[in-house]
Amino acid sequence: MHTNRHAWKTKLIRVHSCAFVAQLMLSAQANWPAQLDLDVKSESWDAAARVGAALIEEIEAGRMFTRFSDVAEEVKARRLYASALDHTGKIEDAQHQRSIARLLLEQSDSSQIAAETARRLANLKADVLATEIQPRPFPRRAPDRALIVAFWASWCAPCKPELERLASYNNPRAELLTFDVDHLDPALREYVPLESLQAPALPQLYIVDPAGNIRFHLTGFEDDGFFTRKLDWMIQAALK
Repeated sequence: MHTNRHAWKTKLIRVHSCAFVAQLMLSAQANWPAQLDLDVKSESWDAAARVGAALIEEIEAGRMFTRFSDVAEEVKARRLYASALDHTGKIEDAQHQRSIARLLLEQSDSSQIAAETARRLANLKADVLATEIQPRPFPRRAPDRALIVAFWASWCAPCKPELERLASYNNPRAELLTFDVDHLDPALREYVPLESLQAPALPQLYIVDPAGNIRFHLTGFEDDGFFTRKLDWMIQAALK
């Protein structure tokens, strides 16, 4: 009995130790981009090349810069690493890193960055679907289809590009409803929260499932190039 208890304690200590080491590694990795920048500025080229190589290995393993919002940081890191490679005589490798950086900036569909793009899209989809709210009723519904409900106003600057994207969006399993808040049915006013005492926060976008329940609610419009994909993902989830 004593032996079993001792073995259990030893195993628990090892688990905690592994978790602690992993946390230390993550903390150290978070500092690598800053260290690379510092090494390049101080012209410590060998050190910069080592840090850069470790950083790229983590990126390509999908453990760093995993969101589209991280692209600018990755581009900077690859360019810094390229400088270190130039100064350590690895010219072709430096050119490769600059090429990858350029493709990332151009949002290219090149096979060279296909794996990174796929990982980032998967993470973006997960982030979008994680915003699903507790279902609550909406007074309109479309049987067998999802509703995209957009509240807008002529004086709302971000409403215009959102409406343009919605007008060009084509999904046979979704129906679009738009409401001008300056001419709004009082029964719908609760779906337009106020930004201040008088002005509503716009635009407001809702995804409503066929049963008439709100499943997603977005405030504002982010012109990030992924609006259509986000609609597809939310509608797909609302139809399940």
